[in-house]
Amino acid sequence: LLEKHHISIARCVISDRSDGMLSNSVSHSPRSALWLVADARTMPVQRSSFDVVVSSLGDPYNCHDFWGEASRVLRPRGRVFFTVPSHTWAEQFRSAGPEAYAAEFVTKDGRVVWVPSFVYSPTEQRRMVETHGLRIVEHATVSTADLVSPRLSPKLRPGSVVDGYVVEKF
Repeated sequence: LLEKHHISIARCVISDRSDGMLSNSVSHSPRSALWLVADARTMPVQRSSFDVVVSSLGDPYNCHDFWGEASRVLRPRGRVFFTVPSHTWAEQFRSAGPEAYAAEFVTKDGRVVWVPSFVYSPTEQRRMVETHGLRIVEHATVSTADLVSPRLSPKLRPGSVVDGYVVEKF
């Protein structure tokens, strides 16, 4: 996707709230990367610092605070490449109430953990993004038919599973 949009990652900042999660990415990242433990909703960087923000499965912080911060840290015409679980997929597992904005995970030791997961319809997503001086220039969906792994989670029922957005600051 970055190549398609003629974007190089020769210099990048890789951030996560968790130092442990950052350490999982070290072997897959450019040597020139700067590592930063930070919350995506309050980045300790100057205004207009980045040309690109990439967020993979950003549903835990898919909220106005994040999109306002993305707008703040992007230069004009900068882009956000953002993925979340598909709204269609999430609707299969979530009901009204607290579970509507939470995802259930089962840990290795069998404990059930609920974590924030804000997944919206494409129309609601667009509305939220546009509130912050940003616009969606591309929306794509990944379906189970696009996946090639022989071991898929039983939660991945046939159909769309991930929504991806290319968002631009204007």
